[in-house]
Amino acid sequence: MKPTTLTLWDQFTHHEAARMTELKGPFSVVMGVRLKVNASYDNKLETKGSTIFNFNPPLPQANVLKTWCLAHSTEIQNLDVGHLNQIRTPATFVESPSERQIIKINCLPRIVSECYWIRPVCKITDINQNFFYMSCSKCNHGTDATDDTPFWCNFCDQKVKPMPRCKFNVMLSDSTGNITATTFTKIAETMFGITAQYLKENTPEV
Repeated sequence: MKPTTLTLWDQFTHHEAARMTELKGPFSVVMGVRLKVNASYDNKLETKGSTIFNFNPPLPQANVLKTWCLAHSTEIQNLDVGHLNQIRTPATFVESPSERQIIKINCLPRIVSECYWIRPVCKITDINQNFFYMSCSKCNHGTDATDDTPFWCNFCDQKVKPMPRCKFNVMLSDSTGNITATTFTKIAETMFGITAQYLKENTPEV
């Protein structure tokens, strides 16, 4: 048995992450569809926009997996996962890094497998992009629904209202180079001092 990591990005850090922490009982089964496999780093798993999760699905394969885990619980509990816990996505609010932890952009690896601190200038270079997207008010998944008309969310499996959320494509630069990045929701609102609701009411969609 070789454990690996699952990294949740963007909207998955809210709804799905909360669901995972609320799972009860030993060896709950989480089924992920359309996950990204990073073969360069021990086949680590990551979410992408089209990823779908199902928790404790009522499938024969899930029951077989859970039965197997229960039968091998001792071996699973003794697995060495300490090194995996060192790779984490930074939270929205974290302690400020020391100077020695901050690196230049040209020192970033081409394929990033962990978190790095940089001190860039952040600029919006594409003024024609959509600065917000409509999403489910519960799970943050994007939707084509508009206005305040309730719709059925296939991810939450319930009727919800659409809600605007910020999404900015930006350029980060320092004295050594630049990279592009995407910032979402509250982080984006804090960076630029504007709300998604204001953008929805005052800017046309591209």
